[in-house]
Amino acid sequence: MSPFSKHKTVLSFSFIPTERLPYLKAASYICVKTSYRDATDILNHFLGRPEEDKIKLRTLADCIGRTGNEISKELSVVIACVLTMYGFDDETGLPRKGVVLSDNVTTPAVSDSLEIDEKRIQEALDDVNTVWIKRVSELVQEYGKM
Repeated sequence: MSPFSKHKTVLSFSFIPTERLPYLKAASYICVKTSYRDATDILNHFLGRPEEDKIKLRTLADCIGRTGNEISKELSVVIACVLTMYGFDDETGLPRKGVVLSDNVTTPAVSDSLEIDEKRIQEALDDVNTVWIKRVSELVQEYGKM
């Protein structure tokens, strides 16, 4: 019998006290790609809701937050099962007393000497900063036209 069989991963969609979001999958996907404010605007536009029935920013943020919390709880259950199955304490993450761990756990796959290529790190940081500055400049120009 699998250690996971007693824990069924079922996410409930009872979003109390705010409205139900039957399009939660689409809303979640949009919120991963953009801000809650933009996601709310996109959903309201494509759902064609009148002003009095529009999805509120707080409703969407709360709904996505609750879903994330439910996913985290379910992952914690699965992680505890996996840790226990491989001889680790599910509370501390440390090996339990008397458990013999395999070599791939006890012997690191990396060498003891670590060479840091500071030039490559600085180049990567510069690239990231360049992209960030470009994107911020684009946003400033875009919002300046509104």
